[in-house]
Amino acid sequence: MALLIAKVESGVLRGTYSGNDKVSVFKGVPYAAPPVGELRWREPQPPEPWEGVRDAYTFSDICLQEQAEKGSFYQKEFYEVRFPMSEDCLYLNIWTPAESDQDRLPVAFFIHGGGFSAGMGINKSYDGEAFGKRGVVTVTINYRVGVYGFLAHPELTAENEHASSGNYGLLDQIAALKWVRKNIAAFGGDPEQITIFGQSAGGGSVQLLCGSPLTRGDIRRAIIQSSIVLAPLREPINKPLAAAEQFGADFVHKIGVSSIKEARGLSGEELLSRYIKFKGGRFGLYFKPVVDGYAVEDDMLNQVLKNKHHRISYLMGGTLDEMANGPMEAPKEAPKDRSSYEIIRDEMGPASEYYFEIPKEEREDISEMPARHICGCCAWSELQVEQGRTPVYQYLFSHTPPGDDHPGAFHSAEHPYVFQTLFRIWRPYRGEDMELSNLACGYWTNFIKFGNPNGEGLPEWTPYTKECPEVMELKPNAGMKRLFGQPFVRLKNKEGE
Repeated sequence: MALLIAKVESGVLRGTYSGNDKVSVFKGVPYAAPPVGELRWREPQPPEPWEGVRDAYTFSDICLQEQAEKGSFYQKEFYEVRFPMSEDCLYLNIWTPAESDQDRLPVAFFIHGGGFSAGMGINKSYDGEAFGKRGVVTVTINYRVGVYGFLAHPELTAENEHASSGNYGLLDQIAALKWVRKNIAAFGGDPEQITIFGQSAGGGSVQLLCGSPLTRGDIRRAIIQSSIVLAPLREPINKPLAAAEQFGADFVHKIGVSSIKEARGLSGEELLSRYIKFKGGRFGLYFKPVVDGYAVEDDMLNQVLKNKHHRISYLMGGTLDEMANGPMEAPKEAPKDRSSYEIIRDEMGPASEYYFEIPKEEREDISEMPARHICGCCAWSELQVEQGRTPVYQYLFSHTPPGDDHPGAFHSAEHPYVFQTLFRIWRPYRGEDMELSNLACGYWTNFIKFGNPNGEGLPEWTPYTKECPEVMELKPNAGMKRLFGQPFVRLKNKEGE
């Protein structure tokens, strides 16, 4: 029987059974003080202690955010329920199969995606019960998103002891990770065996945390799903602080306030309303992590190129179609005088000459976004070996989920397979989907436990290297695949470097 009482630094928690008596769940556990009032746009502060036993039976509010449009692709897929929202959102959830606080089980720490502007740790696809049945303690978190989590501004920088602003959502993630390190033993978890993983913006967050000086020693392994990873681009993904401050100052002016003090005086709901009006229906990563010299010392790509990311084990990959089929925005048609390959070259810029090489006969068969992701993963994998590090386990999720919309292997399609939550999604999944889900969950939990996804009854998954540039293709009859028929990425150095 899984434990139901846990004593943490702030007090005693009472959990409940997750769906069977072998895995318990503790919901809505505070890992930081509510970031409201004067704590808006400040580093997360420790949670207030409580007296007696606190029931951890219900999920907390999620961070205030723009809701997915009703009837849209992702609303139907993941966001049918409109959960209560507020700025008081810094809570986490823990699923544990431990029978006592002495069990010391490996821990999975999941960071949700959503373009740094939306998302939640309680999405119906994320549930730790299946991981728990395989002997893994699972944590999901909420963190500040959008204008609440990533507004940089000269006044905020001036009041901060680290001369930093704009990374509050990332600091929330770090605070949650530190909380888990200090308290997870109370739930039967091993604080020295924490694997962080996330998808999309959550994958980007994992990448940033694996290069942050604030997390050294806190992370044992990492899984990066559908992040840009190491694809060469013309512009850095993370703005320098000065540029982010200028954007923030312009934003504050355009929403009709003259200072951060006045902006803090707005209610959370009013701030959201003005933010949505500022966006004007446009899609974009308006607020995201910045290079502040404190939590983030360099752009997420450069930190890997410069061999500054943590020396830990990595598993990474993406979906075959990512955003190329356009569930988030309409697909773009390539000009008739330029191939997709040429467009990718143009948009990635000259740095691509040192990474990106596709055989001529295969250049017409690629599309931009999947190529970015695949290229980025392969580049990281090859660089990892060149830097004398542990080889990366790389995957490609290529299975098209069943349904009447024919979306391909879309961005986020792997979620219910990895967490074994297929039954929560509207799609008419079949036996082959159940088998693939069992496979994916097995690979993920084996990596979390051992740093190696292989296990009994699973097709062998070998690491990606230059000599053997193969990835695990996750589909029915899964197996190793050589991308595009031959090596897709080459790491080249300029002469003299």
